[in-house]
Amino acid sequence: MSSTFEPKYELEGIVRRLSSRKSLKHQAGDKKVITLDERRGTVARYTKPFGKYRYYLVYSDVICKGTLDNLEIEDFSSLNSLYLNITYKVSCPPENMEKLVEGLFDGNGEYPQKKLERLIGKHIREFIDNKFETAAIFFEDFYKTTGNLVKYLQNRIMDSAGLKFNAHIAPRYEDELESITVDEDFKEVFVSDYDPGLKVKYKALLEIDPDHKIKAILRFEERGELKSLVYKTVKKTFSTEVKLGEFLKDTEALKKKLSRRLEEALVPEGRKLAHFSIQTEEIVSDSEKEFILNDYDVECKLKDCTIQVKHDLIMNIDDLGKFKSSGIENLEEWVKRKLESFTRTALFGKPYLELILSYEEKNETFDDYGVKGMMVDAAEEIGFKVKQLITIPRVKPLELLNGFSFEVGENEDFTTLDTRIKVKLKVTVRGRIADLTQIEKYINPQVDITDKMKEKVVEGVKQVIDHTDPERYYIRFKNVNEELGDTQTVEEEIIASVTQKLRDEFFATEIMVLPKILDTDITKRFYELQSKFYNFQFDTFPFKEGGNGEAVSFKVKYQIKGVHPNGWHQFQSKQFGSVEEVVEQIDGLLKDHIVNTLNVSRSDEIIFKTYMDIQKLTELSNLLLVPIIAKTFGLIIEVISITRDATQIEKKRYDRLQKALETHDNKMNIEKETSLALASVKSAELNSLIEQYKQIKSIPELANSEEAEELKRKIENFESQFDEVHNQIEDNLLDQEEPEGNDLDELLEILKNNGSSKQIAAPDKGDEIDDVIEIPEEESGKDDEHG
Repeated sequence: MSSTFEPKYELEGIVRRLSSRKSLKHQAGDKKVITLDERRGTVARYTKPFGKYRYYLVYSDVICKGTLDNLEIEDFSSLNSLYLNITYKVSCPPENMEKLVEGLFDGNGEYPQKKLERLIGKHIREFIDNKFETAAIFFEDFYKTTGNLVKYLQNRIMDSAGLKFNAHIAPRYEDELESITVDEDFKEVFVSDYDPGLKVKYKALLEIDPDHKIKAILRFEERGELKSLVYKTVKKTFSTEVKLGEFLKDTEALKKKLSRRLEEALVPEGRKLAHFSIQTEEIVSDSEKEFILNDYDVECKLKDCTIQVKHDLIMNIDDLGKFKSSGIENLEEWVKRKLESFTRTALFGKPYLELILSYEEKNETFDDYGVKGMMVDAAEEIGFKVKQLITIPRVKPLELLNGFSFEVGENEDFTTLDTRIKVKLKVTVRGRIADLTQIEKYINPQVDITDKMKEKVVEGVKQVIDHTDPERYYIRFKNVNEELGDTQTVEEEIIASVTQKLRDEFFATEIMVLPKILDTDITKRFYELQSKFYNFQFDTFPFKEGGNGEAVSFKVKYQIKGVHPNGWHQFQSKQFGSVEEVVEQIDGLLKDHIVNTLNVSRSDEIIFKTYMDIQKLTELSNLLLVPIIAKTFGLIIEVISITRDATQIEKKRYDRLQKALETHDNKMNIEKETSLALASVKSAELNSLIEQYKQIKSIPELANSEEAEELKRKIENFESQFDEVHNQIEDNLLDQEEPEGNDLDELLEILKNNGSSKQIAAPDKGDEIDDVIEIPEEESGKDDEHG
């Protein structure tokens, strides 16, 4: 039973020791048994008795791979060691078989591979000793030198062992290198100008530095110390390079400084800083870092009055040490006490007028009195800087420098040129007083300048309204009628008058005046009248026919369109308790005039039966009634529609017609029922004769008999009678009058031919009341056939 060779070492695929020469059964050109003299370490061509020999089986041109792990290269100057992992590939040329055995022979009986590994280590150290002053320099240049080192090994292994050699050399841990995250919660540090410890929280990502990768490999087993290294660097940087102000204010600058120091500290470790963030402890609140106080009022006693002085303050922390040592627990209370003390001291006993006129608009402060200077000194003592302090007395004159805005008129009644008529309007005024010295006479604690300006505005409005006709006020407030002598609108006159008053008396600038008409009783009454349609009805009596004609009941719908341009006096002069009373009076007047007119017309003239008749009556009503209302009430109305009820004669005729139609329908229904019954009987008899005739015709002997012919004649006679009955039934069912042409067709034809009905023209502004309504052209000057 043959056994399979299992090599213990990789190199045994090329060379291995045999127990005896007889172990080789046959020998070829690519393998050879070589005898080695142990005493001399050389190949023995012949063996001698009592000699000591070893036998090796060598294969040529066989490639074997091997590994040599953790080959230590030590640098005594730094006490660092680099461990190399070498993967190699070797083969033996045929001519070097004996050289291989001699080169790898070891008198201690080691395997040839062990000798080869010692040779590799020996030649690597030779290369380092020959090429570099120290191993540390080799470490730094490792990745640049690897190619030359492999070539050196190829030559030296060939010389010493006759082997073709190639290798890949890599440091141990190279594949295990990875980024490291250092994430520390709050740690204590000290800054250079502040004794108590402070807390910082930071996070750092440490990546391998490609330019110093070998250093990271050399420090691989000490990588756990990086966390401590980062903290030491951060702590040292704070204590030697950072001041408290930077710690509090400029986190970004702090981060950059720490990042630079960490980069420097990480170079020996073969690392670089990929990310760094830091968070400092809040040892002062945001309100202490930047303290803001808005709209804080201090009551100050002047020489002639007491006023409130408003302060707006912004302070920033400048020296934390001073602030912490000041012992101030509540910064806001401290600031308020100081402002109260400094302001009262600075303004005590000052005259009101002097204080107002000394205000510097551009600076918006009272530096001449020293409030800001005292506050700056006090803040500096506790480690703060005053960024801004604005001190402004809360007095009306100073508010005018920023502008004024008010309204007048809502509670005023302005009398027009007609003293009986008053109007209401609201005037909004805006502007600014740029120089208080020009209104010095009004600067007094007991004087409200805004109230004085309001009085002047009302005065300016009254000067205009007093000379304004009420009709012009209502009709042309925003419009100009040059034909009536207008050069400005009422609105423009008010604006000019008010503006002039404010400029002359108060030297105001940037003035804007907005007058707006307000509702009065008269305008409210008009709007309510205009918002609805109104109706009234009346009955006529045929006076012209001496009572022989017909009475007609009419309904009239009208609307109030507006106030006539020359009718405001008339409209305002009417005094009524309510709108309903106005409408009642208008309805009564309209009814009286139209009834009197239609009562003296013939019945056949006012009993309209076509659309044209309705249109004529509507136009007549407008021509008749509109001027009357304009003269009496000052209003423009329009009659929208006139409708009438059926007359008594029309109703009686209609009733008689309905009764006649009902009688006719009843008669027709009876005749229809009789005809249907007769048709039913005739139909039964006819069916019986037809049945008898079919039976006789079915008997051949009787088919052409006299009896059959008689039945046939009877059937034909019955069919003739049945057709007459059938026609009679149809006549009864379909008996109805054909509709004649109706008024809608006539109306449509009129509309197509005439276009649209004439409308009563609205009066132009400025027309006399008698000329408010214009008579349509087709009616003007034409005599109606009925007079």
